[in-house]
Amino acid sequence: MKYVHIDSRERLRHETKGKFNVSLGHGFSDCSRVALKSLSIPNSFGNMHLKTMKWFEIVDSSAPGAPQRAYQAAIFEASIYEGEVEDYIDNGELQTLVQSAYEPSKVLTRYMVYADGSIGPGELITERRVFEGQTYTPTVAIQYDTNTYKFTITPTGQANRNHYFGLLVSENSIFQSMGYEFVLMNNQAQVSEFLNTIQNNAFQPTFNNNTAKLDYVTYMKNIRSNKLNKFLKADHVSRHENHVREINLCSDVLSVDSYTTKKGLCRPTNILETIVNTSAKFSYLHHSANTLYYHKIDGLKNTFDIQLLDEDGKELTNLSCPDWKAVLIFETVEKIEYHKEAIKKYNNEGYRIGHPF
Repeated sequence: MKYVHIDSRERLRHETKGKFNVSLGHGFSDCSRVALKSLSIPNSFGNMHLKTMKWFEIVDSSAPGAPQRAYQAAIFEASIYEGEVEDYIDNGELQTLVQSAYEPSKVLTRYMVYADGSIGPGELITERRVFEGQTYTPTVAIQYDTNTYKFTITPTGQANRNHYFGLLVSENSIFQSMGYEFVLMNNQAQVSEFLNTIQNNAFQPTFNNNTAKLDYVTYMKNIRSNKLNKFLKADHVSRHENHVREINLCSDVLSVDSYTTKKGLCRPTNILETIVNTSAKFSYLHHSANTLYYHKIDGLKNTFDIQLLDEDGKELTNLSCPDWKAVLIFETVEKIEYHKEAIKKYNNEGYRIGHPF
């Protein structure tokens, strides 16, 4: 057995606490299996790393009273940069942060969406307008109920113009942290589908008066000011303040026999061990394996990678991940050493047993 004690503070300067390499010396070429013995890390993970925020709006761009309606659509993205806010914020601070994305003069990235399904290039804007001739900006109010722990988004447009507002799915979406259900989020392809559907059904009252999200069970509403139920309420309580549920210790080199399920299919993964986080927030998470789960090593070279991922498979960045320590056990195949005297004694003993006097 060989024991490797890993300390993230001893990584190379250009590497991160969540992903770095470990160079081995001599004596590891005969290792056949590896397992995690222990891991210790402060339970002080951040909750704002790599957060994204996207939504879309579809608005009637035709003049009032025009015989034919003309709708245009756009996707908006608010950037949340690491270091711009504290690495860990509570739900009240999250409410303020999300509300600021809808304030005047906030710099956003806009992507025009077209009926043929194409998406235009991103352009920086300071006025949240779908098209250039739009003369108003709908208000968006973010509420957080401290009794139910649920968020509500209430956008409001003009009384004489149809205006649709919907949440868009994105990687590590901040809306999911607020409690909005992932499968009810809209994707980019649906925005074009909605645009065509709205254009073709502009004068159908049953469609425009539908308060149940446009016959689609998704987060999308007509926010015309004289419409009822314009709000989008989260289906679940906010999990933003929850600590990281699981930590995955991973390695592309050391884990060649692990699998995980994605969309019903079993696929290879680089997870060495999954550590369930049951420690109190801001305390220490200590994991010590009573039963070792070994992984076969196929041709270990003199370097292996090691990384920490959260329960969603996202790499823990320097700002969100504290320094940590771990102990890996490498099982070696000991070679049998043969000596002339030992072989002679072995043969003599065998002869004596086989030829009793």
